[in-house]
Amino acid sequence: MEGVFGHLAINSWQWFKNALFPVHCFNCKKEGWKFCPVCSQNCEIEIADLVCPFCHTTQSEGKTCSECAKKTYLDGNLALSLYRDKVLRGLLQDWKFNSNQSSGAVLLEWLENFPLEQILPPVDWYVTSVPLHEKRFRERGFNQAEVLARAVAKEIKTEYFELLRRSEWTDPQAKRAAEDRQVGELDEVFKVTGLVPPCVLLCDDVLTSGSTMDAAAKALKEAGAEFVWGFTLLRADS
Repeated sequence: MEGVFGHLAINSWQWFKNALFPVHCFNCKKEGWKFCPVCSQNCEIEIADLVCPFCHTTQSEGKTCSECAKKTYLDGNLALSLYRDKVLRGLLQDWKFNSNQSSGAVLLEWLENFPLEQILPPVDWYVTSVPLHEKRFRERGFNQAEVLARAVAKEIKTEYFELLRRSEWTDPQAKRAAEDRQVGELDEVFKVTGLVPPCVLLCDDVLTSGSTMDAAAKALKEAGAEFVWGFTLLRADS
């Protein structure tokens, strides 16, 4: 009986919350869904073009350009789409900050149609994710980058490994102005926790300046990785 009453209490609270704070579709604004069934079926997303992850030089096929490579560690990055896409951005923020797993499920469903294995350089990849600080992990209860990375590993038929930990607390990069984010400023934030394979695919939700991904790539390369490529759901506009 206790389980039944608990289930009823959760449903009652959900009904009460929806009545006070009704939800609307990110795309068409229809009430009742964060992403309504019609939009889910028909909405098309803009696939991000392949550019240097730091200076957004085109025609780089996603690789870090020769000029940026002189001062960075990340060898390249692929992104599903761009941060300006209001639907994807809304779904990601809802998943990340509200812990709405249904929003995350929509994003991961779109990932299944992304030809990741065909676009990545043809090497033996091992997948890992950018970790959260343990305090932020406790607040959210999950790391969206890890969920994404495990889905990516499944897509490209390889293994997921936890290779990094975040040893220092940092303020969320999304809350900082773009001009305040500098590549290199987070270089000591990440520590390696295990044996690092030669080719690592590093996953995170968003790439903006590239400072977080590059700091993680630096730690991996100093621990023995030869090649570190990134994959993010979204990246900043060119």
